[in-house]
Amino acid sequence: MAMSQLDIEQQNSFDLKQDLRGVNLTGQEQRYLSNNHAKLGARMAEHWGFPQPLIEAIEGHHAAGEGAPLSVKIAALIKGHPESDDSRILVDKARQLFGLDATITAEMVDDILQESAELSAALN
Repeated sequence: MAMSQLDIEQQNSFDLKQDLRGVNLTGQEQRYLSNNHAKLGARMAEHWGFPQPLIEAIEGHHAAGEGAPLSVKIAALIKGHPESDDSRILVDKARQLFGLDATITAEMVDDILQESAELSAALN
């Protein structure tokens, strides 16, 4: 709830700082609220009839480790509204965290941002 009070730029700055410090926000949500946004998002997607692989990707988007699909790893880096994401930062983080090629990552980020904007427009 506190995060919802921040504007987009403040929230992205906060998220990036927490990522760099290694703070697990989902873990903090679970600890203090007995729930977290990944689980809530997955339950909402389930209620709306989303496909099971997408529900699982939503629920596990903070656990984007070795076994996660490349698209989930990249999507996990994108926070907030699409227009607030800085592709250069996302590409660099993907390279550092997952060893991903910058060209492929940039293309995937562009695709994900476009598709998320289309999905957002369709849901509104």
